[in-house]
Amino acid sequence: MTLEVLSPTSALLDGRYVLQDRVGQGGTATVYRAEDTHFGRTVAIKMLHRGEGALRSADNARTEEALLASLSHPSLVALFDAQLRRRRPQYLVMEFVDGPTLAERMAAGPIPPRQLAHLTRDLAEGLATVHAAGIVHRDVKPSNVLLAPRRTRRGGQWAAKLADFGIACALDDARMTSSGHVLGTLTYMAPEQLRDADPGTAVDVFALGLVMLEALTGEAGYAALGTGRAAAIRRLSTKPFIPASVDGDWRRLLEHMTRLDPRERPTAVEVARAARDLVRGDRRVELSAA
Repeated sequence: MTLEVLSPTSALLDGRYVLQDRVGQGGTATVYRAEDTHFGRTVAIKMLHRGEGALRSADNARTEEALLASLSHPSLVALFDAQLRRRRPQYLVMEFVDGPTLAERMAAGPIPPRQLAHLTRDLAEGLATVHAAGIVHRDVKPSNVLLAPRRTRRGGQWAAKLADFGIACALDDARMTSSGHVLGTLTYMAPEQLRDADPGTAVDVFALGLVMLEALTGEAGYAALGTGRAAAIRRLSTKPFIPASVDGDWRRLLEHMTRLDPRERPTAVEVARAARDLVRGDRRVELSAA
């Protein structure tokens, strides 16, 4: 392995990748813009942190590598390469998305309904591919959605891409949860996740519904409940708040997506179909869920 420091923000990694500016940082990894000298393209390199928690970070990265390698869809961030062997810098090489996260866009204010319908369609179609492969993402949230400029403005300014499959899991994997240990982000968790039950694909639909509700209104669906253990318990029997200002078609879709009983939620395929109806301006969004 060759690691040649070229400048404080640039390095040659494994004789191939020229690290450039840092574009993101979390508790387990730092993401850099980089140049792939083999193919002459810009990529994103997710460098795992060393030290405490490194083993879990590497396990999550291996999960992400395995799952992303089996998936291909324009609304899913593509994986190009990985180095996860021990005693070497560990990293994932991914598609570079030249745009903000959905969380950053939402910080600027609510997203217009038609533009949001395009983003909902993108993400639901991506999730449909994920679910068809027998995979649950388990952490659909605004910071895990990357926005890329669309090639044409007919579909709105941005196209949405779902990222970060670090805690995703196969539906038939018995290790999906450990007793007493809940994985995900509380703000967007479905009730069954809070009960420590093995989650099905409906948890991703519920989370997407909460994300879209917040993007549309500027307020989280469970904001009034506060945070902490007591708020989590109240969420088990409380529907998210949808303001009266949300129009009929959007209200109907969001109410279906965030029903407390996972059996009553539409599939990602049905959400994508409903979002396409919203894009076209159809008066009646069709959903087959009860």
